[in-house]
Amino acid sequence: MKHRHRLLLSAIAAALASSALAADPVSITITMSPKDFPVLGMQGYNLSCGTSPTVLDQKWKVPAASQTAPTPFKISLQPADRWYCQAQIYEAAAEGAWSPILSFPVGTVVPVPTKRLITVDSKVYNTGSFDPASWRVRPNKLVGSIGLGKPCDATKPATGEFYRVPTASVTWLGSTRTSYPLAMCKLL
Repeated sequence: MKHRHRLLLSAIAAALASSALAADPVSITITMSPKDFPVLGMQGYNLSCGTSPTVLDQKWKVPAASQTAPTPFKISLQPADRWYCQAQIYEAAAEGAWSPILSFPVGTVVPVPTKRLITVDSKVYNTGSFDPASWRVRPNKLVGSIGLGKPCDATKPATGEFYRVPTASVTWLGSTRTSYPLAMCKLL
């Protein structure tokens, strides 16, 4: 039975030292975490990697560090133009769906995904008055809702922790609409 647990994968590749040979293995840390914590009964992850997205022939069974925290796992890979990895959660009696494939070069530094500005409250407001002291707008009337974790526009801050959100992501209350919807957002 497959469960639909969504997974997040990230990778950090240690940079090759200038004295290292091109054929020397590179230490990689793959971090696996369920998108929605906790996953009760989770025992760990199946991790598969390869130099082609269709041939993930190197496999590991990785015990979960906990059901409420990401699990980092160090592996050694040969330098290649690109490596591809995929993971799935396993439980005692079932395995989850495979994550999307993570692609990264080995032999260079791969940045860890940076924090994203996302919604932390489902309330959406229309634009209120302009605050000349901060050159920002204030939220005004409640006009709709938005799912948690939706992206916010970091280039369009309002006052406090309010930012503009895409109108397509808003579920509007009645016939009320605004071209500049605001929601509470944080870097996570």
